[in-house]
Amino acid sequence: LCLLVVLATLCAVAVAHKSKTSFRHGAPVRHGAPVVPCATEDIFHIREKTTAAANCTTRGLCDNPAHRDLYGETNNIVEIRTAVHIMNSQFGEAPDGVGESQVVSMMERMNTAFGSYGISFSYTIYPHDDSKFYCIPAYSGTNQEWLDGINQMKTEYATGVGNTMNIFISCQTPSFQGTLFGIGTFPWDTAALSATGGLWLNSISVNDAAQLEGDITAEHETGHCFGLWHTFHGSDEVLGCNLACEELPHSAFSPAANYLGDFCSDTPATPRNYACSNPTGDACDGSPWGSTDYTNYMGYGMDPQPCGNHFTNQQKYRMQCWLCEALPDWVSNGKCAV
Repeated sequence: LCLLVVLATLCAVAVAHKSKTSFRHGAPVRHGAPVVPCATEDIFHIREKTTAAANCTTRGLCDNPAHRDLYGETNNIVEIRTAVHIMNSQFGEAPDGVGESQVVSMMERMNTAFGSYGISFSYTIYPHDDSKFYCIPAYSGTNQEWLDGINQMKTEYATGVGNTMNIFISCQTPSFQGTLFGIGTFPWDTAALSATGGLWLNSISVNDAAQLEGDITAEHETGHCFGLWHTFHGSDEVLGCNLACEELPHSAFSPAANYLGDFCSDTPATPRNYACSNPTGDACDGSPWGSTDYTNYMGYGMDPQPCGNHFTNQQKYRMQCWLCEALPDWVSNGKCAV
């Protein structure tokens, strides 16, 4: 029932946004179904029984730009204790060919991607031969069997609960309704420090083909775990048009933009956009979207190929802030100095 309520809300958002004249590049098709890149916010609303109407609500001190920016004054590198779980079949068959070598490649890429922003990962890989969680049920908008499967998997195998970021990798039964790539957990989510926190990644986002293509699902979902919203949070993830929460095109130096959308003024306002190019059309106030940050890890730029390649300075400060203030036990090297 909760899932249906959230889906109804998402439909209402889509209808409300029809009054905007922006062009939204449609979701690309992968494996015969439209891509559903991320379900982090949907799951958060299911768990918290909230809707998109509350999306401009502040969640803690790290949403205060003055406090957030204190983390720009340190060069510390925080190391995150990480467990990566590979859910094999009962016979040891790797999901979509994802074994330890693919996980090592992914984590090396993660260390490179986050290293420039003062974050590194020390990780242990845990293979599990368990047919029950090898492939979770198909993604669906009418039931949450897939979500129940992920939560059961996490509950059974999460390690170091409360002091470790757990990443789970499994395959998922194909669905014509969509191919779900990943789910993170916001640090303000009540589940963040529980067994059902952390990340789930569809193995098709980690296998050799995905890594060769440049898939950045792991970076994107980890960004959510570290306190980042989508870059289009102030547009497609709020209800209606011209509400108090709406993020309109603005200068990177606009103080007001620190309190709207993703709470970072240095990420331009943008609609949901799957294309690796700027969107056409106008925002709610008639202003053209103009130049957007479609290569940001927290956007959906993936067509014709994934193009996410960076965070901004304020996103860096937010991640450091939320890690050190909401998830301090994940930090294994004691480098939270603020």
